Formats: sequence, structure tokens, C-alpha cells
Amino acid sequence: MAAGAASYDYIVVGGGSAGCAAAYRLVQDYKAKVLLLEGGGRDTNPLIKIPAGSFKLVFTDKKAINNVQSEPQRQLGGRVVNVAQGTVLGGGSSVNAMFYVRGTPADYDRWGELTDNEYGWNWEGMLAYFRAQEANIKFNNKHHGFDGPIKVSDPTFVVDSSHRFIQAGQALGLPFREDFNGEEKTGVGYCQATMHKGSRWSAADGFIRPLQASTLLTVRTDAAATRVVFESKRAVGVEYVVGGRTETARARCEVLMAAGALQSPKLLMLSGIGPAAQLREHGIQIEVDLPGVGQNLRDHCMTGVAAWSKDTQGYFGEDKGWRMLRNGALHKFLRAGPATSNGGEAQAFVTLGDTAEPDVQIYNVGIMWPGAGVAPTDHGVTLLANLVRPYSIGNLKLKSANPTDNPIINPNFLSDKRDLDTMVKAVRYLRMIMRTRPYADIVKDEVMPGPQVETDAQIADFCKRTVETDYHPMGTCAMGGDGNAMAVVSPDLKVRGLEGLRVIDASVMPDIIGGNTNATVMAIAWRGVDIMMGRIGRQANDPASATVEMERVRAQASAHP
Repeated sequence: MAAGAASYDYIVVGGGSAGCAAAYRLVQDYKAKVLLLEGGGRDTNPLIKIPAGSFKLVFTDKKAINNVQSEPQRQLGGRVVNVAQGTVLGGGSSVNAMFYVRGTPADYDRWGELTDNEYGWNWEGMLAYFRAQEANIKFNNKHHGFDGPIKVSDPTFVVDSSHRFIQAGQALGLPFREDFNGEEKTGVGYCQATMHKGSRWSAADGFIRPLQASTLLTVRTDAAATRVVFESKRAVGVEYVVGGRTETARARCEVLMAAGALQSPKLLMLSGIGPAAQLREHGIQIEVDLPGVGQNLRDHCMTGVAAWSKDTQGYFGEDKGWRMLRNGALHKFLRAGPATSNGGEAQAFVTLGDTAEPDVQIYNVGIMWPGAGVAPTDHGVTLLANLVRPYSIGNLKLKSANPTDNPIINPNFLSDKRDLDTMVKAVRYLRMIMRTRPYADIVKDEVMPGPQVETDAQIADFCKRTVETDYHPMGTCAMGGDGNAMAVVSPDLKVRGLEGLRVIDASVMPDIIGGNTNATVMAIAWRGVDIMMGRIGRQANDPASATVEMERVRAQASAHP
């Protein structure tokens, strides 16, 4: 390592939801000296704070979003699809639609089984961390906390179609669900979001802003990590590029990888950790042969039904002309109006395939979807079906040894016939909702997929032509027990075969969860820090001695100066 390299107790690679959460815990609770590296910029774009701005960020902002095109998907007729991640401080939490959803208890109990029930990766073990990080505006019970750093609120503004969607869902037999984060998820209702008083509340807001006066935390943005530095199989630092210069920082204790399910495996492979044959192809020196790096890519995918609507009850035109000025003023001065909506205030969870738990999440959106193939010239409504329990599994691999190259991604959407069958059923179900009063009262003409698409074969072809990511990649550095040869990290999140290196983001999820991922990512990182610091032992819910904390950290630092 270069002489004079800046030294920290911990280096956290990635300033997204996981990285912000980990940095907060290390500084706030353990008084560690931390460097947080984020490859993107600061979260200064004013659209980030405006909930409705997420649409413009996702579809138009090339600085805050890294859109990576997949390999041509044979099962989708050779199409390529975008798989994106936030590249800004706060990561996905700064650009997403802010849905606060956790999946089901059974999701995490499966995690416990897949990790040999070590370190408590089950529902009870995770629930304590969901509650600890949450400041819910409405709930304070066994499922929710009220005084954590992450604000969670009810919708501030709700369009008429959202009310009608909930009423139509009940007419079809769905129970009204007040809380989608309890024991039961099937149902229809309004969705809470990571918002506060009409504005987005990101991981940067909850975790980093409270520490901005601390001398223990250094945040470097526009600082792209290029590799982990090792000495005798121990991670001792990180090399990164900032302003065109290559710099190196030293970690006295550990390096925490939190760059997300696309970039964390890429950085591991660039550092010599991954499938040996693939690394040799790119001339990368092998630190440890881990065939699971980049495998087990899981992601939710979606398509939908869109129609022109009969009246002006949606969001069309609210971002143009005098309406834009009015809505901007309403948000700035009153934290009210359409700009405070995330665009999807209502949702439903239903079971349409052969799973025991809900496998389709439905979003109601009060606009004509941009992917409908028509110019949004009038008011419209869209129902999106998000396949939250796909059987299809993808992968990613290095394109080259050049750190600026995106990885080659194969999401493999709908490659398992069961997924395609469920998507066909989902399109039919969305149409049922649109044809059920009171939703039917506002629907004029279906545009996507269109009335000419009617048979199962036609709907299947439509799904293949339109399916897209719901921006929830996970699983590419999966954790697992000792008997799992494809596990990249052990249940304590240590990278196998190495010391001083852990992964603490969505890539460690051993199995997909049935819902949006942001809340889970933050809980993984928060919990991972406690595991690293010795507060959680090897057996589920068996806390180790709390005397370790920074005394152990400092002793470890002295042993590896």
C-alpha cells in the first residue's frame, strides 16, 4: 500500500442505503473512524426531495441513475432490458419510489434455514432491526418502531384512481390491508413510504445528515472504488479514483462492501475474488476462487395494463406550465399537492401462481405508463404487475478488467415457464380490476396491451415484449452455510477465504423476498454491523457479550497497523 495513505478504522464502499446505514451505526454507536466512498455525486438535485421527482430521475437523470443494458435475452426474443442502480449519495433511497415494504416473515425464516440458523437471519432476528431503524408516523407496535432514523409516512396526496383501485380490489374479494408489513400481506390498501412531511426521506437524510458535524465520518463522493487491497489474505484498504487521480485508503479493522447487487460482485472480481476461470480470462490475480460471485442474480420484474381515462383525476400535465409552477410552490411552501406523491399511493398483493405466499404485487399509477408505446397526450391510468416470487435466476460477469466497464448482466426474466404463466394470469387480473366498478367508471380505452391482445399466447408474447425490471436486484454475493459451495459470504457476512472483508448489501440475500427491498437492505447493514462488533452470536437471537465494542476494535487495529 502506498506510503502516507489515509487510515480509518473501517472503509465502507458504496454510499447507498446499506452504506449509509453501516456508516451511521459505526460512528454513532461504536465511535469508529469511518470512510464512506460513493462513486456518484452528492444528493443535491432538487428533484430528489420531491417525491414525484422519482419519475423524472429514473427516466431522464443519467447522473443519479446508472442504467446497465443486459445481454440480449433469448427468451424475450433477443430484447435487452435495463437493470439500474442509483449512483448518488443515498443510492436507491434517493431515486426510488419510496415504497416501504419488507416481504413476509416466511421470507426471512427461509434465510435462517439457508444460513444454518446461524446469526439469526430469520423473521424474529430481522424484525428487531426493522423496528429499530423506523420512525413510523402511525404505528408503534410489535412490527413497527416510532423513533428510529428512517421516517415512514402515509401518502400525503392520493389521486382518485387510487381510491377506486382499493374499492375495486375489495369488490373482487381482496381484504383491505391497513399494514403491509405485519404478519399478513395478501390484500389491497394504501402504501406507506419513506417520506416526511411531503418530502423524500432517504438513507442519506436519516443516517448521514445527523453525522455531518462528526469528525469520525469522512464522506467522499465521485470516488469510484476500483479494487480492495490485500496483504496475506487480509483486506487492508481500498483503491479508488477521484478527480482522475488514483488514491488508496487503509482500513485498520475491516472493509465493508456496500456497492449493491451489481457493483459489489464486480468489485470483488476486480479484486481477485470470484470464479477463477473467469478472472484468468481477464488477467486478474486470484485471491480466492469463489464460484458463487455474480451468480444467483434475482430481481423482480413487471409489466402492466394501461388505459386512457375519462376525466382529469390523474397526474397528466401536472409537471408542465402553470400547473408545474403551482405544484412546485405547493410543495416548497406547504409540503402539499401532487408533487408530494410517489405516483403509486395504493398497492395490492395477490397469489396467482403456485406459491404459498403472494407472488404478484400490483401498483396503481395515475398516468399513462411511459412504456405503453404512445405519447402521453391525455389523462390515463396504469396498473403494474410486479412478479415478486420469480423462479427465474440470472447472473452477471465481468466485461473486462477495466473498472469503468459495467458488468455483463443476464437477468433472465421469464426464463422459467412458471413465471411467464403467472405474468399472463397477472395481466388478466389487472384487466379484471379495470373492468370492476368503481375503477371501471373512469376507464375509457385500453392502450396496453390493447384489445387485440386476448389469447394466452398473445398475452405471453406481450409480456415478453414489455417486461422490465422493478429495480430490485439481489443475491449476487449470497450468504450461506458451510455446506453451500456457492455461498460467497458466511452467515456473519465475511467473504469466504479472506479476513477483514464483508459484504453488507442486497447482494448477500440468499433468496428473493416478496416485496420492495430498500427497508431490508438497511436492516441487513444495520444488523451486519452488530454481528461484526460481536453483539450477535452464532445462534439465532443469542447476543454475545457487549463488552467487545470499540475496545476490541482498537485492539484489532493495533494488531494490524
